[in-house]
Amino acid sequence: MKLEAETVDYDEETSTYIATLATVELPDSDATLRADRIVWNRAERWMRATGKPRMWDPQNEITADVIRADLNLKRANADGNVCLTARPKDAKTETGQRARSRVKEPVVVRCDTIQYFYKDKKGTATGNLRITQKDPKGDRTATGDRLAYDGNEDTISLEGNVHVTTTRGEGFKCKQVIFHVKDGAEGFQVKGLTGGVFYVQEDEEEETGGTGAPATSGSTTPPASTE
Repeated sequence: MKLEAETVDYDEETSTYIATLATVELPDSDATLRADRIVWNRAERWMRATGKPRMWDPQNEITADVIRADLNLKRANADGNVCLTARPKDAKTETGQRARSRVKEPVVVRCDTIQYFYKDKKGTATGNLRITQKDPKGDRTATGDRLAYDGNEDTISLEGNVHVTTTRGEGFKCKQVIFHVKDGAEGFQVKGLTGGVFYVQEDEEEETGGTGAPATSGSTTPPASTE
């Protein structure tokens, strides 16, 4: 494990390091932890980061009031004003690397607490959940009770009293919404739709002769993708 800091104090009796302005590369992972103050108990293999703590890997970034890392379980608990920024990985096709899609912004999750397994890139979150995803066709905002993140599948699942709105004036409620973060496949899927307002896309209007007026529904599922 690599530790860089401005100052480091060590208590031999408790096997505890106290580092200031510290950056730590967490072992057995590609995650890094940085904070104004990091307490590291070497014997029990845990860390507590305070003072603008920030944890990141090539795909994700977490900030919070406090971040605690369990080095045995490869798990981080972030509490207080938590923000998870999930960036898309580059999608690949049979012909190799594909161009980046129009949606280049990450999905941002704000909540009270996140439990994140940083080696497996999976986590859960609760408390005042709010997700935002930018899109040229209309930025989305979603709220709900429980969140599950899978960095391997590039998905964020929100369940329980889910409410989604867009800057186009659309909105709906459902049991579950799944945001896809993968580059080139950004969008969302909806399960258990209970009603909402949606706008027909311009190309759909030409095919159907529609006027672009909003459609309200209690059962119709919105498009699974914004592509």
